[in-house]
Amino acid sequence: MAIQIVVFSDVRLYRQGVSGLLAADGRLEVVARAATLEAARELIRSHAPAAALVSVADRRGLRRVKMLARCFPDLRLIAIGVPDEESFILACAEAGVAGYVCLDSSVEELVSSVERALAGELSCSRRIAGALLERVGRLARQRPPEARGFRLTSREVQIVRLVDEGLTNKEIASRLHIELSTVKNHVHNILEKVGAQTRGEAAARARPYLEALGPASGP
Repeated sequence: MAIQIVVFSDVRLYRQGVSGLLAADGRLEVVARAATLEAARELIRSHAPAAALVSVADRRGLRRVKMLARCFPDLRLIAIGVPDEESFILACAEAGVAGYVCLDSSVEELVSSVERALAGELSCSRRIAGALLERVGRLARQRPPEARGFRLTSREVQIVRLVDEGLTNKEIASRLHIELSTVKNHVHNILEKVGAQTRGEAAARARPYLEALGPASGP
């Protein structure tokens, strides 16, 4: 049984051309063609296709992909007509596509991309695979500590900010009007949460987390 798909492009010749080529191939069945984002949404809801082919030749196409990905998180979106540029292909991945084919791709490559996307796989060159891994690694390193496994209480945030300013435990107790023993307990908890051995190391590790929270408020 052919895989049912929707083709979405604002270029009529593109819609008709892709549909005709796929009809001749037989492995993918185009159940509907959409020229606008609104029409694509309605057709996807009514036909419940396995995948949608979306023309993505520019930033406008990327925005359309993002909108569809938000509306249909379980739908496999395949970007078609993508420029063979590393930065643009990475942008497609970040927009939410499950697969892509470039401007000079064949019908065989298009069908393969859809089939692999439905199987949870990605058809791409080694160069793009390397770029994707590098991008994922970079994003992981940029995540605030909270996303890497720890969360500080509001009081701990106050204290680690003051530690980062260079205040001693005694000075922090005076600033916050709490007991010195309470400050020490909080510092101990902070060290454990961030996996640090010293107050200075804890402050350094928590700094991206504090930056993500924004400026301090209150005393």
